[in-house]
Amino acid sequence: MRAALTSPARFWALSIVLLACLPESTSAHTIIAGVSGFEGGLLHPLMVPTHVINVIALALLIGQRPSDERSALIAIFAAGLLGAMALVVLAFATDRAETMLLGTAILSGVTLAARARLPFLLVALLAIATGFTLQLDSVPSSIFASETLLALSGAALAALAEVALIAFLAARAEWPWLVIAIRIAGSWIAAIALLMLALSLR
Repeated sequence: MRAALTSPARFWALSIVLLACLPESTSAHTIIAGVSGFEGGLLHPLMVPTHVINVIALALLIGQRPSDERSALIAIFAAGLLGAMALVVLAFATDRAETMLLGTAILSGVTLAARARLPFLLVALLAIATGFTLQLDSVPSSIFASETLLALSGAALAALAEVALIAFLAARAEWPWLVIAIRIAGSWIAAIALLMLALSLR
């Protein structure tokens, strides 16, 4: 079972299957009525369940890498956030971002639970995909470009800060019970994402 989870071919086969499940839901939403723009964007990585589990799972994965890789992966995550913002400016939109986020959460959670040592390239692809879909799922319902950019800027800043902080703390998890706790967190994240995916596909 462990060998299967660490196989890059099986990893991406699972990701393709998960990301191919496309519900008919919209990604435009407001977290708290009356709170929009930059402040509304800041709330997304902190209050939207799919965002929270993705940020935590990715940060824990990054925290387990060597220090030079951690810095590179955080930069790659930031590139995914910025790349999605650029596409939104060009009027790109999708209603599939939430399902894609659930797919990345499942992949990250399973990897954490199995304590699988994925190649750097796979983790980098997971980081950029997570950043990309987090932003696409943070697009507000506003028709004004300025408000959309403010919201996405807030979401990017909050997500990047959250990933960097959790990764920094996870990198110092040297006690055996903390290692076990991270694996348990990964299993819970995968289970929650699977449940949410099943409910969204009903």
